[in-house]
Amino acid sequence: MSTTTTSSTRKKTLYSIGALVGIGALATTAAFTDFANLNLGNGTDGSGIGAGSFNIQVVGTDVDGVPVPGTWQEADTAEGVDIAVPGADTITPGDTISVELPYRNASEKLGADLKLWMNEVPGKTSDPAYLAALRFSVEAADGSALVSDLTFDEFNELSESAALTPSALAPGADDVLTLSITLLDQGAEANAAINGGVAHVQAHFDAASVVLP
Repeated sequence: MSTTTTSSTRKKTLYSIGALVGIGALATTAAFTDFANLNLGNGTDGSGIGAGSFNIQVVGTDVDGVPVPGTWQEADTAEGVDIAVPGADTITPGDTISVELPYRNASEKLGADLKLWMNEVPGKTSDPAYLAALRFSVEAADGSALVSDLTFDEFNELSESAALTPSALAPGADDVLTLSITLLDQGAEANAAINGGVAHVQAHFDAASVVLP
């Protein structure tokens, strides 16, 4: 009798445990669920993480290199784009020629700190004495002088340490610099020595992105 009672008790215990497991499973299946997602960005729809493109442009030019106001181009190759400087092909000692250089920050979000310096045009070689006789000056849009009467080398030495644009340029903003080039009058003998010389010079805008307040 005792054996039969023990076996029956064990069966009842197992049934009870099985029932509890079943109830627990039902309770888990019926639990409430919820979730939350936060899309990271600047808070506007679809913004994501990223400042968009950083892009500096200069004034557009026609097929003759003449600036076309209100148009823009990338000019982002080492070879550059030709721009016509009035008097460049008729300059004589003592003359000064000038050209406006409009530029803009076509970036979506980032400001731009810009520097301007002179390169020699890739693939071309300037006459050394003629290049040494040139002096470069730059004015801001308000007419204030940023640099005056610098040689090619002096201009570039300054540009390595100082910005030659008035201030950081906001996204979508544009400005203009006026570049003037003087061919020194060095006297008859020195002038004769550079007769027929040519300088192949390129104005180079260099830009670094900044986050504006």
